[in-house]
Amino acid sequence: MKLVKQLSYDPEIYNDSKNKPGLMGSNIKTLLKTDKGEIIVITNKGVAGFNMDNYSVVNYSLIDNYISEFSYIYDDGNLTWLSSTSRFYNRDNKTGKHNWLNDELIKSNINPGAITYIYPDNKDKHILWLGGNGTGLVKYHKTKGVISTYLHDTNNKNSIISNNINCIIDDSFGNLWIGTNIGLSKLNIESETFKSYTTADGITNNFINSMLIDDNNNLWISTNKGLNKYSIKTNEFINFTDMDGLEGTEFNVNSSLKTSDGSMIFGSTDGLAYFNPNEIINPEKNKEKVVIDDIYEGENKIYYDGNEIILEHNYDDLSINYFLPNYRNINNVTYEYMLEGIDSKWIYADSKSYINYKSLYPGRYTFKVRARDVHGNLTEETSINIRVKNPIWKTPLAYFIYLIVLLVIIFLF
Repeated sequence: MKLVKQLSYDPEIYNDSKNKPGLMGSNIKTLLKTDKGEIIVITNKGVAGFNMDNYSVVNYSLIDNYISEFSYIYDDGNLTWLSSTSRFYNRDNKTGKHNWLNDELIKSNINPGAITYIYPDNKDKHILWLGGNGTGLVKYHKTKGVISTYLHDTNNKNSIISNNINCIIDDSFGNLWIGTNIGLSKLNIESETFKSYTTADGITNNFINSMLIDDNNNLWISTNKGLNKYSIKTNEFINFTDMDGLEGTEFNVNSSLKTSDGSMIFGSTDGLAYFNPNEIINPEKNKEKVVIDDIYEGENKIYYDGNEIILEHNYDDLSINYFLPNYRNINNVTYEYMLEGIDSKWIYADSKSYINYKSLYPGRYTFKVRARDVHGNLTEETSINIRVKNPIWKTPLAYFIYLIVLLVIIFLF
């Protein structure tokens, strides 16, 4: 990957003066390229058009005598849709007339000033997808207004993972991808069901900043801890960090761009990550397996022979330590475990490299553990067998004695 640490700027372009056009602010929220070759730059204080041919800047007066901090802008050719910290509205590109839409959103219990992302539906030109801080996902018709609102429901695993939305993008398979502050959600637009992904599924961090789709229908995700490539076809994550040339692994919200040749640019706190996805070679999968390290019953170390751990019914705390022998990136390794006989699915343990079990019922168990390396590759599982013995009064011999005593009692009676 290539990294541009800093881009220079012309001080004549950034200008707060009233007498000369400028960007009206250095906090850039959104960049938009128009059909005329003009770059629309929206800052926290205004909107300006940057002509790529003669490098001139034109300021757009979108709201007369009103100062507002803009959040997002989208141009569909006929209308320019804008959101600010207090308003959601559009502007007719021919007449310059504004259409205020706050009341429409308020009727649906949506805060207009919370909208921070506007995304067009590629199959229906009348539909916009809106998202923001606490808004959930909003399906908005350009003339009819709000159609649906998708909110997080703690009792429904098929709901969106969070109501705080940072970015939205769609793929060619009929899915809408929503990046939030606590994970990634995929909406099947036809069935209106969600499937969500977090660090437990292989993402390096749950704070999703921006997303792009490459020419091979792979989803690229920037987070607060690295860049992730997700294969929609194979359902696999591949992660890229500073090991792969990223000097900045903490990326910025809505800071991404796909160029005409398929290259991608992601803005981070340390500059721009610039690369062509077709030139990126996927890292080799880790061939190592998780190694079982020390095992303790209370303070007593157990010497595991590779066959079975045998515990008394009143055993002390069982502690199993494990690690993945990948010493270069041991801090970026995460683990998953399962105790067959109790757990029905894998449990995400993050970077925790030990597990404790107390008061297991008598019986046989199999402890399984696996790891994800720094690139998100999942290792083969490592397992050990555990047997908790019955107390003496529940052994076969004890039950035999109980039977004899019972028969004697019956005989005497």
